[in-house]
Formats: sequence, C-alpha cells, structure tokens
Amino acid sequence: MKGGRAIPPPLTLSLRSGGLLARVLMNMDKPKNLLKKQPFQKEAVVNSLLFVLIISILLYADFGILTGPGIIAALLGIYFSLSLRHLFVAMIGVTAASASFIGQSMVAYCPYCTMAAMCFLIAGTISLMKIARKYTLVSLVLCGIIIASVSVFTISFTAYADPREPVIQNNQTAVVAPKCDISKPKLYLSTTCPSCKDAMADFVRKDPKGEKWLPVIVPHSHLAQGEKMLQELGYQGEVVSASYPPGNRLPTLDVEGEILVGSKIQYERITKEEIK
Repeated sequence: MKGGRAIPPPLTLSLRSGGLLARVLMNMDKPKNLLKKQPFQKEAVVNSLLFVLIISILLYADFGILTGPGIIAALLGIYFSLSLRHLFVAMIGVTAASASFIGQSMVAYCPYCTMAAMCFLIAGTISLMKIARKYTLVSLVLCGIIIASVSVFTISFTAYADPREPVIQNNQTAVVAPKCDISKPKLYLSTTCPSCKDAMADFVRKDPKGEKWLPVIVPHSHLAQGEKMLQELGYQGEVVSASYPPGNRLPTLDVEGEILVGSKIQYERITKEEIK
C-alpha cells in the first residue's frame, strides 16, 4: 500500500495468468479442434474399400504362399487408411503391388493375383498424391518402384516371340507346335521353380521323347529357356507354353482334366500304373 492505494501486480504476473487461462480454454476446446484437424476424407474410405476387395479376391482364389501376407498387408492398409496415415498406405500399396508383379513375371501369370495387385496399386497411388508435397523423395522412390515392376511384368509376356500359331486350350492361349498332340497329360512347369525342375527331370528320365506327356512352360516368355532346360536333360519331344497353369500352382499335372499338384505329381499317374 502506498498512500492508501494498492500497487497493481507486475506485468509478468498478468501475462502468466493470461497464458494459464488461455491454456485452460484450449484444453476445454481440444475435442473440437481434433475434429477440425481430422475431417472426413473420402480417400480413406475409398482405400479401405479397395483393401476389403483385395481380401475378398485373395480368399476367393486358390490359397498360395503369398495369400497370407497379402491379407495381412490389406488389413494393415485398412488400419492406416482409417487413421489417415497416408505415408504407410502408400508404402504398403506400392510394395505389395510391385512384389506381385515381379513375382508373376518370374513364375507364372495369375489373374486373381493381378486383380489384387492392381487394387493395391490404386490405393498406393491415391495415398501418393496426398503425401507428394510433404514426402517428395519418398514419393519419387515409390514411383520408380511402380514403373520398374510394371515394366518387368509387361515385358515378361512379350519378350519371347514364337513363330508358332496360338490356339485356345483350357480357356487360355497356348503356343502349340505343328502336329503336336495336346490331348496328352500336360505337365505345367516354370524355369524358376525348384520343384518344377525336379518334376521335369523325373519325367524326362522316364519318357525322354514325350510320348505320354507334354511339358507346358509358363509363362509364354519363358518358353525358349524352358525348351533349353528340357533339351539339356535329354528331352526330345515337343514343348508348348501357356500364360498360367490350371489352379495357379506350379508344378501342376493335368491328366484328362484331373489336376494334380505336390506329391501327387508322379509319372506313374499317366501310365495308369498302381501307386503304392
């Protein structure tokens, strides 16, 4: 007190009091601000639906070695989409799609795998457009991965030009040599599949002229390499190619419409001998 008058509090105390009050008001309004920061985004819904479609496709198709990882990736995609974490969605979409494209180019074409890969790619691209400005370098790397994988996938089906006329066999295009008996049991093989190489060697050893079986190399682009591998093993018969095997598994033995895979692929199956 000075002369009966109160001395006003220091300015610093007033600022601190005002700051404290402001923080209290901000905390009271925090839920509303969160709602404003994370508005409804149609991209999240679209991506989530794409990932649900991927899961449906993978469950409908024949179960393979990549079915489980694909479903897990799709579930993670749904989670990150709904939490608006577009960077992770872009990485999941692009990585899964590219892995599928490259895998198919090395082994065999799978229509359901391609459908799922395209859905992954679309979801990844949508998220890429959301993060392009903030994560420019990452976006460029992901775009490069897309271009490389799609190019490999496309080239793999056009790299080998075969002069023989294509025919329709088992609802797919197969390149067949002249005077080739396509009614014989067909062994679908890939040049990059270890199990296929074992089956190939076993069949060639028991029937090197291909009198009772017909090797089918998948995909078409591996026909030249498949012919060379068979000839090195001593095979002297005809060789054909197809875009994908029945059932989308390799190796596969088709005996008059009966599809055999795994340990059931035995030469004795086509000679009607009893297997113990």
